[in-house]
Amino acid sequence: MIEQLRQLMTLDASMNASDIEERFEQIAKMLFESFAIQKGETMYLFKEIEL
Repeated sequence: MIEQLRQLMTLDASMNASDIEERFEQIAKMLFESFAIQKGETMYLFKEIEL
């Protein structure tokens, strides 16, 4: 899952603005559905992000 996120976050010069916007949407969806931040026993879910 981390490798998939890493790949999505890698942009190249041949991508147009539409491709990049779509990529950001995929990243946001993945963060909301599959990731959380844990500090000690407390788990923080993504509620809002800005890319």
